[in-house]
Amino acid sequence: MRLLLTMTFAAGLLVIAGSRGEDAAKAEAKKLLGTWVVVTCEKDGEKVPEKVLQGEVVRFIIRADSITIKVEDEIKSEERYTLDPRAKPQAIDLTDKEGRIARGIYALDGEKLQICWTERGKTRPTEFASKPGSGFDLFILKREKN
Repeated sequence: MRLLLTMTFAAGLLVIAGSRGEDAAKAEAKKLLGTWVVVTCEKDGEKVPEKVLQGEVVRFIIRADSITIKVEDEIKSEERYTLDPRAKPQAIDLTDKEGRIARGIYALDGEKLQICWTERGKTRPTEFASKPGSGFDLFILKREKN
């Protein structure tokens, strides 16, 4: 009987913890909502020249469960995302239409957002860095004011 009570109690704690995690992810997603402009970008350790980013404005439009990446007015990518704000560093997973996952990390600091993600199917980055051969993309974005 005690074993059954212990197992029931433990299962209840897991459900509560799971719902708190979902609530935390929803609250965090609300903070990210809006349009973000790429200020700097590195791919595989190579920095995209500032002149290129000024000439072709790259925007991330973040909605409740999706991110649209646009260059000027052309949609380049639409992805579903999930957050784990309790992870250290905070985690983001992007899923494309084929169900492939790009794992990443993010940090929000006021009107500045950093995202670092990897090629699909690879291991999540552990730091905000893009080194040659890493397969990591690092973005620093600024919230666009309407």
